[in-house]
Amino acid sequence: MYVIQQAGPGSAYPSPTGSVRTVRDGVVGTLTNASFSGLAGVAVSPSGLLLYISERPANTITAVDTASGQYTRLTGQASDVQGWRDGDRDSAMFSHPAGLAISPDGATLYVADIYNHAIRVVRTATGNTATLCGHSQTAVALLGIGGDDGPVGVGRLNTPVDVALSRTTAALLFVADYGTQCDYGTHLGAGTCARVRMVDTATGHLSTLAGSGTQGYANGIGVAASFMKIHAVALSMDGATLYVGSQYGGNDMVRAIDLQSRAVTTLVHNTSALGGVNGLCLSSHYDGALFAAWSANNQVIRIT
Repeated sequence: MYVIQQAGPGSAYPSPTGSVRTVRDGVVGTLTNASFSGLAGVAVSPSGLLLYISERPANTITAVDTASGQYTRLTGQASDVQGWRDGDRDSAMFSHPAGLAISPDGATLYVADIYNHAIRVVRTATGNTATLCGHSQTAVALLGIGGDDGPVGVGRLNTPVDVALSRTTAALLFVADYGTQCDYGTHLGAGTCARVRMVDTATGHLSTLAGSGTQGYANGIGVAASFMKIHAVALSMDGATLYVGSQYGGNDMVRAIDLQSRAVTTLVHNTSALGGVNGLCLSSHYDGALFAAWSANNQVIRIT
């Protein structure tokens, strides 16, 4: 399990025994000359040899050798420039990249590009970057933001912050679509609130798995359920359940979506306002146990 620290010495790696070691604390080079810039997402290659990290203010994706700690910029402007542009590793641009997911063969990295309201695709061998679905910030200003479903050019996202790739169908990507009425991106105006979206990675077609688009807390089937402030998504080891970390009215929650029935239920409801569930992951080292990162109390908690 890898844990992002947004303030502190770097990424931490908790072993099955609970011990923690620092893997990396910088941007390009070796551990001895490194510095972070607003870490947001992390993904591990299938081999476990490479760690991919998104840095929001720097607008870059970095690759880290987990054994040596050596790292290099995979894609994004070296000068921390924010924007939207597809292209090779030196010309591609992001606007606050966040959640990451890696394909089973390790060849493709999926990126939740927050303020571009888009899902980006990065080829790990070259750093070449393309847009899978959603619109650039320029397009958002022209077309408005919302939760429209549909093919590429029609389907729209609304502040995507995290992604999870299906374990049973490699062509399906789940997206935590935070929603502009819930703090992120309010400078772009009102829009639909938190939903859990699905993207066909082969075609870019976007659809809604769950969430009404109206902020609130309600369990139900599919779009009859409601969310607020979705921060994280993670799939169960058997691929049958999607876990959703969210916050509503100061209450932290972990919700569960049955992917066959689309039924949304509440797994954990913590009323002590710990600051939001900022990350979720499943661990094969702990028999598929679910872990959650609570930001305000600086803890990683085992849920199941």
